[in-house]
Amino acid sequence: MEFHNNYSRWRGHGYRLLIIVISGVLFAASGLKASQYFSHPFLEQPWWSSPEILLEWALACWLLSGFAVRWAWRTVLLLFSGFVIVIFFQLNAGEDSCGCFGAIDIPPAYMLIFDAIVIACLLVFRPPPERSYHRLGQLQRIGSMTVAVCGVAVMSYVLFRDPLPDQSSDPVVSPLEKSTETSPTATHHAVGPLPKELVRDLGAIDPESSHPLSFEISNNTGRDVAIKKITAKCKCTRLQSPPNRLPAQQATRIHVIFDAPKKVADYSKSIELATDDTTTPAIRLVVKAAIGKYLEVKPQVLQLSANDNEASSERAVTILNHGKEPVRLIYATSNNPSVIARVPRKPIEPGGQVDVPIVVDKHTSTKSQAVPISIHTNSSAQPTIQVQIRLH
Repeated sequence: MEFHNNYSRWRGHGYRLLIIVISGVLFAASGLKASQYFSHPFLEQPWWSSPEILLEWALACWLLSGFAVRWAWRTVLLLFSGFVIVIFFQLNAGEDSCGCFGAIDIPPAYMLIFDAIVIACLLVFRPPPERSYHRLGQLQRIGSMTVAVCGVAVMSYVLFRDPLPDQSSDPVVSPLEKSTETSPTATHHAVGPLPKELVRDLGAIDPESSHPLSFEISNNTGRDVAIKKITAKCKCTRLQSPPNRLPAQQATRIHVIFDAPKKVADYSKSIELATDDTTTPAIRLVVKAAIGKYLEVKPQVLQLSANDNEASSERAVTILNHGKEPVRLIYATSNNPSVIARVPRKPIEPGGQVDVPIVVDKHTSTKSQAVPISIHTNSSAQPTIQVQIRLH
C-alpha cells in the first residue's frame, strides 16, 4: 500500500511538472505565431494557422486550470499525436521549418523528436485523481481561467480581424505600386476579368537556393480591385512589399522570393490573393521548379506504332543535362520485353544532351498499352529517369 501511495504521489508530481512545461511551450508557440501575424498583416501562414493559435492558448490555460484533468490529458495527447502526423507530411515535402514557433525556424526532425518525448511522458505521467489535483487551490484555477479569457479575446481578434483594411480611398501609394509599369494607352484597354492563375516555372534549380521572381497581374476590370488577404501555402515563398490593391487598367507586379528546400523533388507551391472582385475572388500565383533534378527528358511521353507491317519501330527521346557535372546513363529497364531502350555509353556533359533510341519489336508486341521505361544513371540526386511509351 505504501509503495502504491508513493508511486501515485510521484506520478502526480511528475504530471504537474509536465503540464507546466507543455503549457509554457504552447504559450510560446501561440505567442510567436501571433507576433508574426501582427507584424506581417499580409499573412504567409495557411488559413488554419489562426485557429491553431487560439487552440494552443486555450489548451494551455485549460491544462493550468485543473478542470477536467483527465479530458485535458486526453486532448493534449491527441493534439501532439496530430502534430507528429503533420510533421511527417512536412518531412516528406522537404520543408526546412515546421512553422511551430512563428518566425523562428526549427527543422521538422527536431520537433518530431520533441513531440515524441512529450507523448511518451504523457503516457508515463498520467493525471492523478481530480480530488487530489484540486488541492492546489482555487487561486491557481481562477488565475488560469482569467488568462484563458484574455487569451481567447486576443486570439479571437487575431482570427476575425481583417488583416488588410480597405484603403481604396487612401491616397498613399505603396512602394511596389510606384514601380508599377503602366502603358500610355492603358485607359484604352478592353474591359475583361482578372486572371485566375499565373504560373512561373523555374525549371531545374539547386537545392537550398533562393530565386527572386515576379508575377504581372493586369487589371482590366475598369475599377480598382482591393487585395483582402494574401496566403502562401509554404514558407518557401515570400512576398516583397505586397500591394493592397490592383489599380484599374494597369499591370501590377507582385515580387516573390522562392527559397528552394533541401529535398530533390518536383515542386509546385502557390500563393493565393483574395480580392473583392466578384468575378475573380481569388488569384493563384503558382511557382514550379525541379529542385536538384537536372536531367530532363523530351518528350516525357513517346508514341510508338506497334501495328504496322514493319518488323520494328524506333524513335528517340532526348535527355538534357542542366547540371554542372557530367552524368552517365548506365542501363534501362522495362516491364515489356518488346520495348527496348538503347542507352549510349558516352556521358552527358553539363549543358549537353544525348538521344536514347527506343525500339519496339512488333513480333512480341501484340496490343496497345502504356509501357514505363526506367533509365538508370550514376547521379545520386536523380538515379532514375522515367519515360512513358505508348504503343498504338
